[in-house]
Amino acid sequence: MIPQLPNISTTGYFTLGSNDIFRDTGNIYQIGNTMRWFRGRHSISIGGEFARNEYLGRGSSANQGKFTFDGSITRVAWADFLLGKPASLDQSSPYDRLLKGFDWYVFVQDDLRVSSRLTLNLGLRYSFFEPYKVIFDRVNTFRPGVQSQVVPKAPLGLLFPGDAGVNSRLVPADKNNFAPRVGIAWDPLGNGRLGIRASYGLFVEDHRTDPWIYPAVNQPFVIRKLILNPASLSDPYQGQENPFPFVYTPATARFRIPLRTSAAAG
Repeated sequence: MIPQLPNISTTGYFTLGSNDIFRDTGNIYQIGNTMRWFRGRHSISIGGEFARNEYLGRGSSANQGKFTFDGSITRVAWADFLLGKPASLDQSSPYDRLLKGFDWYVFVQDDLRVSSRLTLNLGLRYSFFEPYKVIFDRVNTFRPGVQSQVVPKAPLGLLFPGDAGVNSRLVPADKNNFAPRVGIAWDPLGNGRLGIRASYGLFVEDHRTDPWIYPAVNQPFVIRKLILNPASLSDPYQGQENPFPFVYTPATARFRIPLRTSAAAG
């Protein structure tokens, strides 16, 4: 991460510091085509599309540390600041949310002119949405009563890629996304002054990124350290463990019980 000045909040006087740093990039690479064939009463369309999806997010929430001076030492926050005696320090580690996946679909459609008064639209679409692949395996899932073998210190039920039946895609791909389309356009009077139209179709939505990106900003991938009444502004970790900089591995995983799900979980 880019070095940053800490945030300093002095109640009733001033606030200094820098904003959290976020670098979120979403990329979609697409290629597709449609061919149309006209023959007699038929107007047939055949086509498809392939899309490569990427979400690349890196950032920090309180990575630089947040010092609070609230007057709890001298009863005057400004005096606490001059003495370098903060009421608290809140610091978290950076996060990585890096996902890749792909979608593709094919379709065939026929606009069939049954008569001068009746046209049918018949079609079928097939879609395949690959579950996202999480780079660096910053993801987990829950199965009651099962102990993780990848992260042995994890609470019971919390599993990680590499555990039996778990990979970074979390869910199997659904290969049954057939979506028919039927439409009708009818001129009951035959004079073009009245038209009746009806249609029916099944539609399939692709995956949201939420189940894959939110675990990356929670423990054990991100840790948080909250110190009440740290020794000083210049040496807040005096007499305390300083876990930063923190880089997650299964061996370095740490948990705070009860578990919480937030961007600053520790």
